[in-house]
Amino acid sequence: MTAKTLGRALIVAAAFVSLNGMANTLPAAKLKEMMSFQTMDVDRDGKVSRAEFVEMMGKIYDMHAKDGAMDAARLDSLYKAITAARR
Repeated sequence: MTAKTLGRALIVAAAFVSLNGMANTLPAAKLKEMMSFQTMDVDRDGKVSRAEFVEMMGKIYDMHAKDGAMDAARLDSLYKAITAARR
């Protein structure tokens, strides 16, 4: 999955996730770990299901959102962080 596709999927996934903001940024190493196949494949079946993907993207969203929501600048910042972490 390309970073661009992943970024778009994050936006879609965020729409389905309840919002409860925590921290406002994620360290690149933590973001990369959370987005890894091994971390997302919770049931270890060798595939990342939609539910597994949405669950992890929801956690990432929650950790990056401020007050349970993101404005355009914060969403852009998260997209850039995801893009950088996938390199």
